[in-house]
Amino acid sequence: MSHLESVQVITDRLSHWVVRTMAGVPLVEWDAEIINDVENERIGWRSLNGSDVDNTGSVRFEPTADGQRTKLTVTLQYALPAGKVGTAIAKLVGEDPDSQIAEDLQRFKHSIESGVYSHGGRHQ
Repeated sequence: MSHLESVQVITDRLSHWVVRTMAGVPLVEWDAEIINDVENERIGWRSLNGSDVDNTGSVRFEPTADGQRTKLTVTLQYALPAGKVGTAIAKLVGEDPDSQIAEDLQRFKHSIESGVYSHGGRHQ
């Protein structure tokens, strides 16, 4: 994720997320709780009360018919700070969260399929 500043694992079910947004805007932070975890099948989470960004999401992992790949289905729901006004301002300055998430997922797909990670390493 291009705007991800940090993720701190608190427990096996809780984590703290920090994201950079637009220049000059404070960092956005939230605590997330894993609410659904089925190994090799799906993981779901939600933000806790008091988070800067209310969000829920899940990732579903499904083997392809040939068994050579895994299909990921990502579902996200979020409410930005300042609601619709915050979303409109972000889009005006080129910081559309929906586009950023789509681009981040495309980069992730490319790095996994190529075996080359952003830090320059290679998957063994």
